[in-house]
Amino acid sequence: MTCIRVKVSIWISLFVAMTVLAAGDRAFAVSLQEEIDLGKKLDAQVLKDTPLSSDEAAQREIDRLGQIIVRKGGLSRPQIVYHFRVLKDDDLNAFSTCGGYIYFTDHLWNILRTDERAGVLAHEIVHSDRRHSLDAMLKLQKRSTILGVILILAGANRTVTDIVDMANQLSTLKYSRGDEKQADEIGLQYLHNAGLNPAGLLLALRKIGRFEVGAGQRPPTILANHPQTPDRLHYIEADLVKMGVPVPPENVATKNAADKIGAVTSRTNDVIYFTSSKPLKPGDVVWLMSRGWDYYYETHTTIPMARVVVSSTSRSESSGRMYAANPDKTASIGKGSEVYWLPAPPPASGVGVISVDSVGSVGSVRVLPVGGHSFAKMERLLPVSVIWSEKESLPANEPVGYVVITDPASRTGFMSIDRPKYAYAPTKAGAVLISLDDPNADRWAGAVVSVGVSSKQVEVLPSRPLDPAKTYDVAYPAWEKSDLYKQRIVAIAKFTQSSNKIVMSITQLKPGWSMTSILPGFDIYEQPSQK
Repeated sequence: MTCIRVKVSIWISLFVAMTVLAAGDRAFAVSLQEEIDLGKKLDAQVLKDTPLSSDEAAQREIDRLGQIIVRKGGLSRPQIVYHFRVLKDDDLNAFSTCGGYIYFTDHLWNILRTDERAGVLAHEIVHSDRRHSLDAMLKLQKRSTILGVILILAGANRTVTDIVDMANQLSTLKYSRGDEKQADEIGLQYLHNAGLNPAGLLLALRKIGRFEVGAGQRPPTILANHPQTPDRLHYIEADLVKMGVPVPPENVATKNAADKIGAVTSRTNDVIYFTSSKPLKPGDVVWLMSRGWDYYYETHTTIPMARVVVSSTSRSESSGRMYAANPDKTASIGKGSEVYWLPAPPPASGVGVISVDSVGSVGSVRVLPVGGHSFAKMERLLPVSVIWSEKESLPANEPVGYVVITDPASRTGFMSIDRPKYAYAPTKAGAVLISLDDPNADRWAGAVVSVGVSSKQVEVLPSRPLDPAKTYDVAYPAWEKSDLYKQRIVAIAKFTQSSNKIVMSITQLKPGWSMTSILPGFDIYEQPSQK
């Protein structure tokens, strides 16, 4: 299974590998140690572009399953030491590089069951074990580019960006259909030898085939350059029969939501008008739903298209502000779209609430303390609202934003940022405020107020005096406890004296981030002391 999203720097590394291995009179004569060394370099580049998932249990499990296959599967080159990684990435992807490096994105890892994960791992291990990755690179060799790349690896005065244009030609790098079929068939044997369920690969491919249906009959990128899914399923089922492994039936459950209350009658931009068989009141939340797959692509069910906060009701029609769960499908929402009432989870409790004077209005949001709590200046809070829990397929309470109190004496004395993952449940639509538990609070130095893209500077609302001699981290908010501090860092900054503003200059951006990615509300931390 090949990469879903081609990242330039990864392709550059592959290009470097391809040309160096092809250099001189040794074309196609690559020693095992050279292959292993190359895999190590490529691994460093992959991890530079895409960080490891912070899910330690997932890292342990992928290594456990992978090492079982390596030890017991009967690999053709058992002397290679294998390394298995779960990457923090929303793509549905699994891929391998030469020298024994296998990768899963956490999105794909999470939606697969244990047998399915093992099936995909075995497929990727074959790609590395049988040199498919290495051979695919060698087939693309371009001798005219060898010199420049060798100079880079030799430490000459050349930069990686010098060969970006040359690296673009690697967008055609792919395994042959024969390699893919071999990875499937030998992968089944590795699983059988290792005492794992060979049918796991079949189950994984069936599930991946459902991605294809969910994408409107267009194959997802994870299927790019592979044999067509029906063909793969056919020969894998035949191989399972030959191995004496029962072919599991494809039982797809259907779950119907029983809470349909009406339908959309009309729409004006983000305002929805709809009928309702259930009495509603302003502030209630209803959902626009459509048919689709659950999180694990195992049950055909109803999934939310949008969250609607009711603003007005009458006997014949209600209306509300719509917040799309999937912006790409917003255009399909209109007359006839189904409206559902979903049982809300028990209300969250906290130290404050987001009050909305007029539901749907942008300029009337206020932060109010509750239960006798008194806000402090620069106090940080997490607004909790009702979201759609993908894994459980039901509504749940989750932090949907981040609030910093700027003036405790004013109901409007705060700044906030919405959580991108839950853009359909913004803080301005109403939320309960809970206190933020930040283990790095002793180093927190304030929040970004505004961003100067061209000047590469950010204005800061400080929580303490800033020191020009110190270095600071710019980090996105800690939406969840699992968001580790190091992974939240997006940039490095230094304090710059300003006459009427507190300004910091961005000295370094982390890979994948730009000045336009930094938003008001991001955190500023004093860097931890180096021991």
